[in-house]
Amino acid sequence: MPHSLHSAMSNPSHAGIIPVWAGSLGSWNFSIGRRAFAADELEGHYDRASDSWHTTISNLGFEPAYAELVDKALPEVTMIENSGPLKVLDAGIGTGAFAAAFAARCPRTFELTGVDVSNEMLRQAERHLLDRNLAAHLLRGDVNSLPFPDDSFDVILVAHVIEHMPEPERALAELYRVLKPGGIVIACITKRSSAGTYIQLKWRTHRVDAQTAVGWLQRCGFGSVRTVELAKSGAARRLSNAYLGCKIKSGQT
Repeated sequence: MPHSLHSAMSNPSHAGIIPVWAGSLGSWNFSIGRRAFAADELEGHYDRASDSWHTTISNLGFEPAYAELVDKALPEVTMIENSGPLKVLDAGIGTGAFAAAFAARCPRTFELTGVDVSNEMLRQAERHLLDRNLAAHLLRGDVNSLPFPDDSFDVILVAHVIEHMPEPERALAELYRVLKPGGIVIACITKRSSAGTYIQLKWRTHRVDAQTAVGWLQRCGFGSVRTVELAKSGAARRLSNAYLGCKIKSGQT
């Protein structure tokens, strides 16, 4: 089946400040922040990186790491109540590596939608997914303002997107909005570490420890949030942590 590529890009949000360092000396408080990339700047950076992106993430070991992560999430995925195909959103699909790993491991049928700020990344995703005989509805869009109704998706995949946002909780709240009650989010976020420093400097991302990421998810309404380490070895484990959360159904605790 052919992929479809549409434009649903919202206006870029106001560029905020990402905190880098804070400290105090006596009665003096000091903080250093860095302006986050605006949406159009981030789009340009990913457009330029798109040709080599899939090779980069493969060399870093993210493909097997994503596969292991999906395996760990399968108990939650298989419990989702849906008599038809699962509705799956990859928010920030990049070249489609996370979506491909999900497809390879998930025993249930599903319909895939992919959103990315970069048209060039979407073209790469289209090519890589077609190589794996995966159909997807691909569109250009901003994770802060998704063009979907409330309660649209059973599963949301989001890898290395949230830490780019000047207001991470705004993006997570938008993901929560489009997730169905009983659905799950599977997120990967670059973690605060020596290995992650290069990513954080180059891409102007937040420095995120597990406690911070869990707090973001919980404050946005996600329940049963847990941290999951990536593959037992390789750069992927040193660079990122994964998090699982659900949208609790009304009346459940």
